[in-house]
Amino acid sequence: MDTAEFVMAAFAVTVLSDSGTPTAQALEEMAAVIGTTKDKLREFRKNIGKGRATEDAKREHAEWRAIRRQYKDMAPADFVKIMKEKGRTLHLQKG
Repeated sequence: MDTAEFVMAAFAVTVLSDSGTPTAQALEEMAAVIGTTKDKLREFRKNIGKGRATEDAKREHAEWRAIRRQYKDMAPADFVKIMKEKGRTLHLQKG
């Protein structure tokens, strides 16, 4: 579950950053959603970007990119709102 949460949050940071939200703010916001620190999320995001993530993380990240391409006309804030709900669901399932 942690991988799914972290990948979702990392990709949401990218979507927010690409739409003009400062990265530090996006990291803080998404870290709160999944119950981690922004430093841990920043490191995870950096590892994905440099190809140092697990195969599961890389696959999940590719899936989020594909989903975003399908909904490219959706406003970034709306897309991230859906991602946050998914993150909260994953966090609750983790228990």
